[in-house]
Amino acid sequence: MDQSPGFSELPKPSPGSWLVSCTLAWGVFGVCSFSAKMAANTLPGTSVAVWWVVGYVPITFGIAWVLGFPRDLRSRAASIPCIAGVVAQLAALFFYWALARGKASVVVPLTALYPVVTLGLALLILRERLSLRQSIGVGLAFIAIFLFSL
Repeated sequence: MDQSPGFSELPKPSPGSWLVSCTLAWGVFGVCSFSAKMAANTLPGTSVAVWWVVGYVPITFGIAWVLGFPRDLRSRAASIPCIAGVVAQLAALFFYWALARGKASVVVPLTALYPVVTLGLALLILRERLSLRQSIGVGLAFIAIFLFSL
């Protein structure tokens, strides 16, 4: 649990609030991908990645300023999100390079299948299990990858 000042003052989420957040993320990611394609049409992928950070950092610090900066900076667990941030920026760079070279209608759906990698890691490392329905979903995702590659 985050012990950052400000975070403890947030209201408890309601049971369906994850769906609202998920829907907002879906919409915002859609606009983000479209904007990235427009930028990648005129700028090299590395430039798009640098300008993305220029927009990303102020939002991050603004949120931290409003909700409070984390106090657990010496925690070993704090290194995990730092590593995730580095990996996310690398993923964004590859995404922008792909957008600069490919059609958004193919690149965006293919890269949106990254949860299959997350799922594989969760199965291997966290020993999570899939239901039959979830397994069918993964199979359909692989079919989607094949169809997009044609």
